[in-house]
Amino acid sequence: MLQFDFSGRTAFVTGAASGIGREVARLLSNAKAGVTCADLQVKGAQATADLIKASGGNAIALSLDVADSASVKAAMAEAEKNLGPIDCLVNCAGIIDMQPVENIDDATWQQMLSVHLSGTFYTCRAVIPGMMARRTGAIVNTGSVFGVRGSANAAHYATVKAGIAGFTKSLAREKGLYGIRVNAVLPGPTLTSFFSSGIGKEGEALKAAIVERAKVIPMGSIATVEQVAPSYLYLLSDAASHITGECLVVDGGEIMA
Repeated sequence: MLQFDFSGRTAFVTGAASGIGREVARLLSNAKAGVTCADLQVKGAQATADLIKASGGNAIALSLDVADSASVKAAMAEAEKNLGPIDCLVNCAGIIDMQPVENIDDATWQQMLSVHLSGTFYTCRAVIPGMMARRTGAIVNTGSVFGVRGSANAAHYATVKAGIAGFTKSLAREKGLYGIRVNAVLPGPTLTSFFSSGIGKEGEALKAAIVERAKVIPMGSIATVEQVAPSYLYLLSDAASHITGECLVVDGGEIMA
């Protein structure tokens, strides 16, 4: 496996309490980065930070509501106070909801936009000035295969994920001359509590649904976080120093064209 070295760099990871966010934070620490583990579920974020520290890494946990610009600003300031300027930003925070369009009420629609689209915008906006001043920085946002192919009963989720792809490409074009790279990872179905909650089943019914879902994936299985998270490190690393505006699909081949 390609070895990454983030010595002397700091990373800010949203959605770090569990799933892909936790694994990305762990891998960044293994690569010698100082890591801020930020999440609305602060106990989970603290558990991630404790896991990192138990392995000899440097991490802090912060409470963060990505849908609240004031919360983002405060968390970024606290992260830089403790670990130094943010070199790498990873946006993994998100929510899932599955229902037909006619059942989506205004509050649910707005919450989906606020957490995913506004949240990604707020965090990127907060780190950009410092990155511009230092003329370096790497950002990886999280989209979804749903944002590419759409999804029945998840039009609101697919819409915001498509928006994140457009925002990622726009920011990459705007800030490239400042040495700032902006990319996105578009995961397919991944074995996390987030994925399970989207299916809305438990026990044997959940297992059966996972087996059925995997049938349309050429590689024949649902991804694990260990299979998805390294793509974030690659896009943040010097190995991807000439890659920006890319939306990297990690889905076992499901939506290949």
